Amino acid sequence: MGQTYAVSLKVGFLNKELAATALRSKLERAEKEHVNYDLDHYRDELGIGTDKIEDLLKIFFGGWYGNLRPEGDDERCIGSFFDASYGWESVMMDAFDLIAPYLEDGSEIEIYPDHGVDLGYVENGDVTWNC
Repeated sequence: MGQTYAVSLKVGFLNKELAATALRSKLERAEKEHVNYDLDHYRDELGIGTDKIEDLLKIFFGGWYGNLRPEGDDERCIGSFFDASYGWESVMMDAFDLIAPYLEDGSEIEIYPDHGVDLGYVENGDVTWNC
């Protein structure tokens, strides 16, 4: 059982490497946090690894099928629409909180689950959520 998500993510990076490290650390806690990231599927069927920030954004925010587009040297956008478990909403919010210190002010995410909306906006390394 799950729900459908529409996600709009626009981020500018202060430090891509530290953002990638933060997301990889979340992947390492998968078993403890009871999250199945299905990394074998991403690697084997979609060619998505865990080394580059672009691939990590695809894993966490649904940019699996080429809908991640560069907006500049240090900016990335995702517009995605996908099905996932009900808990994936909190996974995305946690991931965005983790990378916030490495994002430029004005970076933002919009998460539209089946009902409602979660809007996150980065200022001074912190996320303000309007849910």
